[in-house]
Amino acid sequence: MEFWSAEQLRKEFDVIASFYQIEVGSILYQCRSHAVIFRKGYNNQGFPDAIVCMANPGGARPEDSSYQLPIIQNHFDKVAYVMSKDDSTIRQLQRLMQKMNWNVISIINLSDLISDNMEDFQVKLKQVEQYSFKKHSIFDDTRLLEREALLDCNSNYTKIILAWGKDSSINQLACVAIGILSKKEKHLFGLKYSSQKWDYAHPFPRKKQRCIEWLKKMSLQLS
Repeated sequence: MEFWSAEQLRKEFDVIASFYQIEVGSILYQCRSHAVIFRKGYNNQGFPDAIVCMANPGGARPEDSSYQLPIIQNHFDKVAYVMSKDDSTIRQLQRLMQKMNWNVISIINLSDLISDNMEDFQVKLKQVEQYSFKKHSIFDDTRLLEREALLDCNSNYTKIILAWGKDSSINQLACVAIGILSKKEKHLFGLKYSSQKWDYAHPFPRKKQRCIEWLKKMSLQLS
């Protein structure tokens, strides 16, 4: 299987995303509510080929380092989209797009909290949970309209891929998401880790050979 390099992928795809900050307990948290990967020239395609749901946005950042993230508390769907940097996970999803001959992927997360690693995410998640703050998740009831707008795209061909990993900190968020997504009239895809109902393999398991295995298994399931 051809494993496209970062340089090759950047010539083929662009990424846009909606970034914001939210204040919880006098602390500002950087967040990303939604991201879209699209093949260059296909940014006007009316619906995504797939919606991928992962744990959190990882190290996502705006391409323009001087961009000031707006501070908001509501109306997350009104945040402007800007060009976004890619990362290892984004590039792995772009490889899947190449394999499937897709043009557009929509990315949502169990939590909007941006963290470079899972340990940092666990800390931030505990901090916001101390204030019973749940709006960092698009699966919170207060974000119903925003969520429905992203999920109810007018295409029976759009696939929903679950790929949020198996860290125990996301157990509750994942179960809520599965309960909501399973009610959609779309088949759910994803590579299971175990017999537990909530854990699904992350697209980028770091080692190249394991990344290739994920691509092979995922593309086979989707075909």
